[in-house]
Amino acid sequence: MPRSYTATELLASGRQKAFLANAARDYDDISWLRLLNEQIGGYLPKLLVKRRTNFFMRNADLSVSAGTTTFSVPSEAIAGMARSVVMVVGGIPYGLEEMDLPVAVQSDLTPFSSQFPTGYYWENDHIRLWPTQSITGILRLHWYKRPSQVVKENACVQISSFPGGAPAGSYRLAFTGALPNGYAAGVPVDIVSNIPNFYRWQTGAAITAQAGQNIDIPLPANGVQPPQLAVGDWVCLADTAPVVTECPSEVIEPLLWSCVEELFTGKGPNASYQRAEKARLKAEENVGGLIIRRNLGAMTKISAFPESHIFPWGWFA
Repeated sequence: MPRSYTATELLASGRQKAFLANAARDYDDISWLRLLNEQIGGYLPKLLVKRRTNFFMRNADLSVSAGTTTFSVPSEAIAGMARSVVMVVGGIPYGLEEMDLPVAVQSDLTPFSSQFPTGYYWENDHIRLWPTQSITGILRLHWYKRPSQVVKENACVQISSFPGGAPAGSYRLAFTGALPNGYAAGVPVDIVSNIPNFYRWQTGAAITAQAGQNIDIPLPANGVQPPQLAVGDWVCLADTAPVVTECPSEVIEPLLWSCVEELFTGKGPNASYQRAEKARLKAEENVGGLIIRRNLGAMTKISAFPESHIFPWGWFA
């Protein structure tokens, strides 16, 4: 039977690695889930984001009008950072250069405007275009969305069928068993795959209606039910899931060892901590070759311009 990677198995695997019982004095489920989610928020993004494999990636096109300069990066963005900032004018995209704040502010002190912005700088969670443009266009942002908070399976419902009969603009999902607390009309939910790599097919969709064993979900902006959706997928309260979302299942092993290592920083003998640290490093080494590139058949290239948008290959050397 294949691994399920659900919260129940993740907690059991963590306990096995730490040689701890399922008891309050040895870390109960609440404590393990808290530790797991802390590592998902801290350790896991660092493991994947630095390799630029674009897991957790999201994007949005924001309308730009003449004289508008300030745009917010979504609060869901890991570390509040953007992966890419591009201006699109007349259907043609071009990259904007990030500017140092003192340079940008000093330049803003002089009357200066342009048809096209050429750069941007940061103000807290905002991106401010520079110089002030006199055109309309689109600001295209890419950012890394935080993984969902892991919860127990009984906090979610699993799709059993698609019965039809939903009102216009919605689609209907059926489930079996008891409905957990919190699921009602107007409550935002995420639809999460039950197959690794546990992608979120839809996020923040406010329930249209809930009756009996059925839940009605609004259709996405394109008006089409997510084609990947399948029986066995999960309906979860927004930003939660019973699995580690949108990352390769191969990184679960180093993630769990990072949890055990973190646990032993404040619990247990130093030898246990050293054992967990060594196991975590070994697990990272084992998975490293699989998460450094996502097309292993592509020709290896060395670039003299590793930060270039045209020649971006040098970063993995």
